[in-house]
Amino acid sequence: MIAMHSTFNLTPGTSETEFRRAFDAFCEHLLGRKLMVGWRVMRRVEHDGYNADEPAGHYYLLTEFMDQAQAQACWDYVEADGPPIRGLHRAVREKTTDTSFFLASDIA
Repeated sequence: MIAMHSTFNLTPGTSETEFRRAFDAFCEHLLGRKLMVGWRVMRRVEHDGYNADEPAGHYYLLTEFMDQAQAQACWDYVEADGPPIRGLHRAVREKTTDTSFFLASDIA
């Protein structure tokens, strides 16, 4: 399993519901093309102990892929910026700021 992790903040005036609708539409499209296997959207929960060294982003995404090949195929598809992914991706990007991404894999 490969996962893309991201932290981010919402742009001023964007509600969680607006972001969630846009991100779900983006991911449902990718899922339909078999370019991912799942996703989660979470917000940081305040806690003095756990949050001693918190990231800049208040929100967190986890996007899951079967393997490195699927993760690369997804990247290539989104990077090509053609219709309809262009509009779906921009609808997500315009609602976020302070984004940070990285890929990680399970330890065997």
